[in-house]
Amino acid sequence: MRPALRTIITSLAPVIVMLDFNIAAVALPSVRDDLGFSPATAQWVITAAALPFGCFLIAGGRLADLLGRRRVLIAALGLLSLASLGAGVATTQAGLLVARAALGIGAAIAVPAALSLVTAHVDEGPMRDRALGVYGALISFALVFGTVVGGFLTDVLGWRSGFFVDAGLALIAVVAVLRATRAVPAVRQPMAGEVPRAVATTIALAALLWALSAATSAAALSPEAGALLMVALLAGWAAYRADRRAPQPLFSRQLLRRGTVAGATVAAVLTVAAGTGVFVLLATFLQDLFRYTAGTGGLALAVLGAAGVASARTCPLASRRFGVVPVLVVAMLLQAAGILLMISTQLGDGLAALLAGCAIMGAGHFAACVMFTTLAIRGVASASHGLATAIIVSAQEIGAAVGLAVLTAVSSAGTDDSPTSALSGFHHALATAAGISAVGALVVAAIFSTKSFLTP
Repeated sequence: MRPALRTIITSLAPVIVMLDFNIAAVALPSVRDDLGFSPATAQWVITAAALPFGCFLIAGGRLADLLGRRRVLIAALGLLSLASLGAGVATTQAGLLVARAALGIGAAIAVPAALSLVTAHVDEGPMRDRALGVYGALISFALVFGTVVGGFLTDVLGWRSGFFVDAGLALIAVVAVLRATRAVPAVRQPMAGEVPRAVATTIALAALLWALSAATSAAALSPEAGALLMVALLAGWAAYRADRRAPQPLFSRQLLRRGTVAGATVAAVLTVAAGTGVFVLLATFLQDLFRYTAGTGGLALAVLGAAGVASARTCPLASRRFGVVPVLVVAMLLQAAGILLMISTQLGDGLAALLAGCAIMGAGHFAACVMFTTLAIRGVASASHGLATAIIVSAQEIGAAVGLAVLTAVSSAGTDDSPTSALSGFHHALATAAGISAVGALVVAAIFSTKSFLTP
């Protein structure tokens, strides 16, 4: 089987996860009105999946390394299908949130297993860079497909239909993965020693992400968020101590230094903090403020994904010419420029500036995602690919939680119910996101300027 086709099939799980995120974002106003969520609690439809996704990624990545990535991926796809079906038939807020949480757990297991399978089938170098470019283009396509199809499904058949589509796609992915991939040997290591580390790491990530989600409106740290941050620190320290005592530490020097995971993690957090926060705000404001339907709003957001498809396919070529880090820095600055351009949009002016900004932002965002993923696994042994990819996806989830919390708080601070006030809050949130992305580019450049990663 051709490598590109195998990469496409192996990437189906992350594509389905991205589809779910985009369908949920576009359908959020309809879900909110149908099940009676308040404007303040509606974001939990997304957060209920995002929290367990971020919490279980490290454990899921290690599980894939130890039990076999192909086997774990197939099981996780089955869970994704069942959870999506549960979300589609939910009739209460609690039922929907439970189904979304189960989906987040399945996604946390599926994504690192799938991404590590992508890298396991190709050697490091140009072939792997091209494979990751295909992977990034697929994720961008999922954004286009999710926003357009999800929007029109919501308009025509209702918000539940999008979740039913996800359930069917996950079953199709199971069959495709079984036929197209070969098993990658699992790491032979006793499971007993993994349990304390997995539990402590999961608790640390859960407390951290919960604290970030709780900090949606307060200029000062709330007691709840402060307590959760303390739990995250204590659990993180326990995980670190358990890892240091293990015969084969997860977070070895080889993983953290040679793999350049630390620098890639910073890039992931700041890139996604800006990009995801803006995307969710756009999905909501296009319907609530600009009065577009879910289908029309989805078409507008599809511009972002379409630009991402092109940039994700071409950035590996640019990285071979100029180096991975320079392309990453430029991509983050491009994202900032696109977000800044959106600020010129006014009520009644049309969406020309907004669409142009979406295109520029999408090109920068998805190019950056391909580049920091490339950095995260560079030089990492094949046996640790599941863990390395889990770390970088965890960083993206932390970034998404931070970005959504910060930008939601900024957009609602000091605003009232008038359209002019809401638009002003939206503009302030966009300016904040552009600043996060631009400062992130400078930080990443500074991190790698003392190392030898600036050359191709």
